[in-house]
Amino acid sequence: IKKTSIDKFKNIRQTGLAAIKLDSQDQLTWAKLTDGESQIFLVTKNGKCIRFNESDTRPMGRHTRGVRGILLKDNDHLVGMDIVPQAVPKNDKNTKEKPFRHLLVVTENGVGKRTDVYLYPIQKRGGIGVKVANLTSKTGNIAAAQVVSEINDQVILVSKKAITIKLPLKN
Repeated sequence: IKKTSIDKFKNIRQTGLAAIKLDSQDQLTWAKLTDGESQIFLVTKNGKCIRFNESDTRPMGRHTRGVRGILLKDNDHLVGMDIVPQAVPKNDKNTKEKPFRHLLVVTENGVGKRTDVYLYPIQKRGGIGVKVANLTSKTGNIAAAQVVSEINDQVILVSKKAITIKLPLKN
């Protein structure tokens, strides 16, 4: 994981700018904007997740590698990364729905799980994390993970064979 000031990308050339130095087997999958005081949430294929403060990561230049966000075991990789606000959102009088931040996890065999992100403990970055779901041969490994909130009311799931289903998030 790497934190770089947005000012470092102010003058982008037509040929682009290097944002991170990567090893040959690595790839950049997510880039998110934060407010400087958020929390980072990482989820792995083998069912581990970690939530840590953004302040645990120092700012770096564009040509650096970054630091370890979560310790990956053999044959494991990240399937989800998201930003979580520092505190539980306050209830707005103009909205009828109670504000929430939930982690939506979908497994390879189509099993879904939704959990409040604030139930996961805050840890230091670089740890092995905690279990996000019970994975069995029936469920398969984690295929995707995303933090959802009250502004998300629909979920669209697409299988490898292009079968699409649209569900209300409340289901």
